[in-house]
Amino acid sequence: MAYDLLRTAVSRICGADPASLTIGRTEHGKPFFVERRDIHFSISHAGEYILIAIGSEPLGVDIEMRRPVSYEQIGRRIMTDPEYEAFLEREDREAEFYRK
Repeated sequence: MAYDLLRTAVSRICGADPASLTIGRTEHGKPFFVERRDIHFSISHAGEYILIAIGSEPLGVDIEMRRPVSYEQIGRRIMTDPEYEAFLEREDREAEFYRK
């Protein structure tokens, strides 16, 4: 399904017939359009979600499902002491953890 959506989107961008867009794979398994090496894309799946990015330069996307984790344990490993102390003071630690 994701590749059908990708072909449809790219066909609208470049005016090609979706059926004419052949997907090949590099020696490392990265997919590419055989006929349109100038169009780069990345696809990620998570649960019922699909994320597709299309561009003129190499790119990559990743989508993950949130799952129950110990934000305190992860925070302790990746945060500085001041960051971790401020994190522990927050009431909604999950929201704080994912905040940019």
